[in-house]
Amino acid sequence: MKPDLRPVLRKDILRSSSVACAVALALATLPRAQAVPAPGSPIGSPITVAALSSNSQIEPKVAADALGDFVVVWQAYSPITQQDGIYAERYAADGIPEGSAIQVNSDTSGFQGSPSVAMDAAGDFVVAWESDDQASPTSGDDVYAQLYASNGAPLGSNFLVNSYTSGFQGAPSVAMDAAGDFVVAWESDDQASPTSGDDIYAERYASNGAPLGSIFLVNTNTSTNQG
Repeated sequence: MKPDLRPVLRKDILRSSSVACAVALALATLPRAQAVPAPGSPIGSPITVAALSSNSQIEPKVAADALGDFVVVWQAYSPITQQDGIYAERYAADGIPEGSAIQVNSDTSGFQGSPSVAMDAAGDFVVAWESDDQASPTSGDDVYAQLYASNGAPLGSNFLVNSYTSGFQGAPSVAMDAAGDFVVAWESDDQASPTSGDDIYAERYASNGAPLGSIFLVNTNTSTNQG
């Protein structure tokens, strides 16, 4: 005689029904999914970043980490120092400010401009910019940088990037990898030769700000301006 499998099948059916009911109940109690915005469409309303004063707020740059948190840097005129300075503001991924605006440059005696910013996967970031006559009273524009932790705390002090300080050194651009190592590139006037004009130089740095190797010439053609 064949065994009666009906009790076993009945238990399996009841068990499957119970699981299906539990899944259906869980899905029914989930919040209704929001429509996914189309690529390129804005998320929320515009954010007023540079609200320090009624004076000029220009040259904005932005960088983001792996979670979408981001930092904005810009150049702003200060009525106190009567010079342009470099400022930064951190934001969560939803656009909520994290802390207050930070003044990046420590030297306020001369012009500070042309900021650039990069951020690693964890939210640590670096800012590079031009600083006028900071390296010496006659150095003109030089490139300085500042490292920050993800909470906005400075890591060390402002540091000079270019070693050659005769003539114009400016228009910096900075990039950082996921681990925090970074590179700064900039224009340098007549460094390759007395008649080379503007050339592009760069320097690599470890995540702690220590230089990796020496400053190097990027462009191979030095007969015309590179910038």
